[in-house]
Amino acid sequence: LALENQYETNYKKDNQEIVALLDIGASVVNLSILKDGSTIFASSFFGCGNDITEAIQSEFELNPGEAELIKQGKNLSDVDIGRLRNIVWNASEKLSKPIEEFFKCFNGVYPDKKISKIFLSGGGALFKGFVNFLSYRLDMPVEILNPLKEIALTGSNHDVMMISHLAPLAAIGVGLALRRAGDKVYRPLANI
Repeated sequence: LALENQYETNYKKDNQEIVALLDIGASVVNLSILKDGSTIFASSFFGCGNDITEAIQSEFELNPGEAELIKQGKNLSDVDIGRLRNIVWNASEKLSKPIEEFFKCFNGVYPDKKISKIFLSGGGALFKGFVNFLSYRLDMPVEILNPLKEIALTGSNHDVMMISHLAPLAAIGVGLALRRAGDKVYRPLANI
């Protein structure tokens, strides 16, 4: 529901369009498919961003902070790019498999419905190259979600570049903050 709330606030809805919201966190992936502004299919599973960070950390004997920066495509000067590419590819493959299964399941339940776009949020949105990898694997457009797109940031003490970069991490938090009394009750048609 939180992903749905922030999406409704920040993106113009086309009632015929079906979109997928994919939030890849450190330990959980949340997936929701929306049609007519409501979730029609949803799932969650464990094992995500931390797996990739831990694989990089183990391979290069780094601390978690250093491994996280490398996962985001920073501080690559002391890293063997070939080894890193293999780790990232294997981790991306592992992470994408349950996501692919989710979309296969959706297509089995709703063969006549076509998802027009995936909006990616959470730490997975910061994983360098993952947007392109996922778009290729799923043969669908993938866009990094901006949960602050229509939210005014007042004051002049904000680092706009940093906020823009980290915005995908705030998707669920922004969605929770947007909850209002009387919001619709979540009753998915399918929950796997």
